[in-house]
Amino acid sequence: MLGWELPPHNSGGLGVACYQMSKALASEGVDIDFIIPYTAEHPGIDYMNIYSATPLPPDYHDLGAYNNGSEEDRENAKDEYGLSPMRAVQRRYGKYVRKFVKNHQPDAIHAHDWLTMEAGIIAKEMTGAPLIVHVHATEFDRSGEQSETLWFTKLSNKGLLMADRIIAVSEITKEIIVRIITSRQRKLRWFITRLIWLVAATRV
Repeated sequence: MLGWELPPHNSGGLGVACYQMSKALASEGVDIDFIIPYTAEHPGIDYMNIYSATPLPPDYHDLGAYNNGSEEDRENAKDEYGLSPMRAVQRRYGKYVRKFVKNHQPDAIHAHDWLTMEAGIIAKEMTGAPLIVHVHATEFDRSGEQSETLWFTKLSNKGLLMADRIIAVSEITKEIIVRIITSRQRKLRWFITRLIWLVAATRV
């Protein structure tokens, strides 16, 4: 499972959703390897294996979904950890996943939102395992029509097109995906946030 945060180091609902879903899956006997982009302790989460893709602390300011500056700025800026801002953290995350799946063959790959879709694509291409993309929100929700020109929208679209299954958290999100991002509605499986989606697999 590829996620960007887990409690208590979450900045919003994404980490909570990942926590509750992985806990429910583990209770059904699913063996989960969860990869995060930072290094930290997660007290009380002993039902799955947590792997850190970078040595960054969870409060590192560029681990959020967005940061200011041009794409060139994001690629060239450096800090005391030897990493550029968020986009470079995302790429480091992808490199870690590439190495990880060489020794850990997954039965399924579950990527949460656009932040981990690139890594999900890498894992799918390397292992042939099915890619499940979980869409908690779309950029269209945040930026409207202008979102189509943004680089992370293009990255998100690629992840959706590569996915074997897409999970939308609401009917509205599903409709946005179908209308704006892809016409392959047959790939969608709609689950409202309160429901738990269970995979018949031994490793996610």
